[in-house]
Amino acid sequence: MQTNDDEERIKNELYNNLKALGLDVYSIKNLNLSLYELGDFYLRVMSLMDKHGDWYGKAN
Repeated sequence: MQTNDDEERIKNELYNNLKALGLDVYSIKNLNLSLYELGDFYLRVMSLMDKHGDWYGKAN
């Protein structure tokens, strides 16, 4: 079972990854997504990047 500390650590890691991609993490945090919702959002972003690889190249 995950503790709140584990959940926050995972969420912060996902936020950092999204920020590294050039997304507005402040606005995403304001949505107050659960860990499940944030993970789903992250996977959708990564899926879009797989389909449109040039976006990832521009973010770095």
